[in-house]
Amino acid sequence: MNGTLIHTAFDALAWLAVGLSLMWLTRSAHVRFPAAPTGDLTYIAALVLGAGLGAVVFGTANLWLSHLPGFARSIEGGIAGAIISVELYKRMTGVSVRTGARFALPLCVGVAVGRIGCFFAGLDDFTHGTPTSLPWGHDFGDGIMRHPVQLYESAAMTAFAALYVWRAMATAS
Repeated sequence: MNGTLIHTAFDALAWLAVGLSLMWLTRSAHVRFPAAPTGDLTYIAALVLGAGLGAVVFGTANLWLSHLPGFARSIEGGIAGAIISVELYKRMTGVSVRTGARFALPLCVGVAVGRIGCFFAGLDDFTHGTPTSLPWGHDFGDGIMRHPVQLYESAAMTAFAALYVWRAMATAS
C-alpha cells in the first residue's frame, strides 16, 4: 500500500476519533464547558475553513521551501489556522469566553491517531526523524535508522489525553 493511501486512511481514522472523543467528552463524561458559540454553524465554518487553509498553506510552504513540488498538509498549520480563524471570528462577533478547552482532548486523540499514519506512510510523508544510532531507530526504507518522531508525538498526545480525561472525570464528579 503506498504512503499516500495509508496517510489518507489514517487521516479518516483520526477525524473519526476526533468526533468520537468529542461526543464522549460532552455526552458520556458529562464534562461541562462555559457557554460558547461552538454549536453555531458560522463558528464551526470558521474553525474548519481556518484549519483546512492553514494545513494546506503551511504544508505546501514546507514542501516548496524544501524545493519539492506539489501540495501538502501540516497538522501544525491546521492548528494555527484554526486558532487564528476562531480568534478572528470571536473578535468580530464579540465572543469573550474561552472556546478551546472542549477541543483539547479531540485534538490530542486526532494527532495521536494521525501521526501513526505518518509513521506507516514512511518517507513519502516527509515527517521522518533525524538519523540515530539508538536501538529504537527505524529504517523507513532508505537504509538510514531514524528517530520515529511520529511515534514520539503520538505517545505524548496519548499521555496528555489520558491526563486530560483523568482531570475531566475528577472535576465532572
